[in-house]
Amino acid sequence: MSPDQEMTVTMWVDCETDLPVKTELTTETFMEDLGAYDDGNASEDMNTIESIETTATETTYFEAYNEPVDIELPEDAEDAQTLEEQLEDFEAEFDDDEAFDVDEDEFDEDGEFDVDEDELADHDADELDEDDTNDDC
Repeated sequence: MSPDQEMTVTMWVDCETDLPVKTELTTETFMEDLGAYDDGNASEDMNTIESIETTATETTYFEAYNEPVDIELPEDAEDAQTLEEQLEDFEAEFDDDEAFDVDEDEFDEDGEFDVDEDELADHDADELDEDDTNDDC
């Protein structure tokens, strides 16, 4: 049961400036056969729902292009890291992790990762017991 979904975007553009004035995004979703073949539902009423159709609309207005803007930094953000600092910290976490280390000789002459098919075949996934796959939540 995967939902059917349709999205439509409409944009209004100023004829003089060619800049967007308004956009409207409409999403329509339709799902059917809900609970029709699932006797394990918590509610008996769920088996009576045959389909659900939803429509959501988001409208965005654009104005004051190229106008100055005053932005006041929140006090909690004064000591925040820059994006560059965050990326450096993120990369540093993986510098010591051997799982992410790749030697240059692992690439072929085209710069593509060279995969040894025989080696991959030797690493088949272990089969899981049924007990290991049950979700206790």
